[in-house]
Amino acid sequence: MNIQILFLLFFLNFNSFAQFNEITILTYNIRYDNPHDNINAWPFRLNKVVSLINQNEPDIICLQEVLHSQLVQLNSVYAKKYLHVGVGRDDGKTKGEYSPIFYNSKRFKLIKNKTHWLSPTPTSIGSKGWDAALPRIATTLVLFDKILKKNILIVNTHFDHEGKEARNQSANYLMNKIKSELTKMPILFCGDLNAEANDSPIQIILKDSTLFDSYNGQATSCCGFDIGSHSKRIDYVFYSSKLEKLSSQIIENNDGSFYPSDHKPVFSIFRLKK
Repeated sequence: MNIQILFLLFFLNFNSFAQFNEITILTYNIRYDNPHDNINAWPFRLNKVVSLINQNEPDIICLQEVLHSQLVQLNSVYAKKYLHVGVGRDDGKTKGEYSPIFYNSKRFKLIKNKTHWLSPTPTSIGSKGWDAALPRIATTLVLFDKILKKNILIVNTHFDHEGKEARNQSANYLMNKIKSELTKMPILFCGDLNAEANDSPIQIILKDSTLFDSYNGQATSCCGFDIGSHSKRIDYVFYSSKLEKLSSQIIENNDGSFYPSDHKPVFSIFRLKK
């Protein structure tokens, strides 16, 4: 075997290892199935949403505003590759919106998962907190990464759209939970937080450099369906110091007239620090 072939084999093995050492995650508010969305109603968007997610092949998918019927459809699409956790926020079963997490079942093993109601009584199913208009939840799970040989904590949530105090208190509650796990494992915190980068819930999350915002560009994520409609950035992927961010982007895919949802997904790539 000559030196060129040896070098090529080394290069391929190195790049293969580097790729497997990466963790990819996508967070996406897919918009609930609302028939009044007319041309942008879910039956017309399902394939667009699936295609967008498939183009990026994330290891972990965090979704928001998912109704049970949507979850059933998505699970039928992804069942061969992904498993998922999550419950409906109204009854802890199938009623109301889910914030589900899908994960690559070949790469990860589920260790534990939990649903937290974002209220003063987080174990009370369907409870509504502070000045929130609706019950809100966070889905958390610990996954064992078979490649990295590490447990990873994933948090997926959707903060209230009206209650300012509810958003602040939700951020405080989740950060207290996250801080208790910081020394044990890498952490990824995703979701639609209904808050912009300078708003207090985001500052609570970023306080003391407990977590870091993966995206620092100018793109926006809450867009409405129409191309060119007013938008702002309220969708996030945060990460802990045990991870190194390699890239993060807000995906602009559209059909020339409409986005697949009234939010754009955030797709991020990380690597475990040595």
